[in-house]
Amino acid sequence: MLLKVSPMWTYRWYEKTTITKTLPMMVGKEGYTKVWEPLMKAKFGKFLSQVNLAWFWARVKKRTKNLAYPEGGFMAMAERMIEEIKRKGGKVILGTKVLKIEKREAWLVETEGEKIKADMVLLTVPGPIAAKLVGVKERKLGYLWGQTLVLELKRSLMKSYWLNILEKDWPFLVAVEHDQLVGKDKYGGRAVVYLGNYLEDGDKRLELNEKKLLELYLPYIKKINPMFGKSWIVSLHKRQSPFAQPVFGINYSKKIEETEIGDGLWMANMAMVYPWDRGINYALEMGRKVASEMLK
Repeated sequence: MLLKVSPMWTYRWYEKTTITKTLPMMVGKEGYTKVWEPLMKAKFGKFLSQVNLAWFWARVKKRTKNLAYPEGGFMAMAERMIEEIKRKGGKVILGTKVLKIEKREAWLVETEGEKIKADMVLLTVPGPIAAKLVGVKERKLGYLWGQTLVLELKRSLMKSYWLNILEKDWPFLVAVEHDQLVGKDKYGGRAVVYLGNYLEDGDKRLELNEKKLLELYLPYIKKINPMFGKSWIVSLHKRQSPFAQPVFGINYSKKIEETEIGDGLWMANMAMVYPWDRGINYALEMGRKVASEMLK
């Protein structure tokens, strides 16, 4: 496919057009309407017509058959990072809400428990939250919520690792069975399945608890595996977060915040890894880049 072999600089051209306008001409009308359009509609909803082609190019460009997952999950990686920060004399404060950040003689970070003075501040929160915390000008972007229903099961739901949903009107857009990637021995012999969604602000599914969401999903889970029953479920967890998926519009590269806002204030978040989409690997890459700039 042309998108796969296109060099890096071409994303500047691709971001000048949209998926809905150009992709049908590149993959054929039937390929678009039967495969890509259902996936894109399920992901972006009413925002689909705004999404630029560079976002799609980036997904195709970087996609390979090689997948990796850290031993013990991403929490193990976070815990290891905390250990290293403390070993070097740093302090990690968890479970504390930041209320306000302002510049006086130095930067003052006000939390629920204390006020912390700092020479420099790095914000890694989404733009709308940064705007509220420190008063920086927010560049208006569309965002979607991310929501997952995680099921710990006594047996496997499916034989594959990743299942994109192409059917109309399904209440979730992807089913992923993680033990198919790393093995059940990593999860105490259990199968771990998550059913994922991107949702617009105000979607009724955001208001449902785990049990209500399961009831909504149950008929569709049975379409994946007719043998599935509630007796398979060991535990059930719902996770959701706003600003999970930025909507990359026309000429999005011109809307990205600068990492150095000025006067010792810095920013790095998932909306800034563009043209790449969200990913831990891109977050780590940006973290190293911004840390190096701050040290200079």
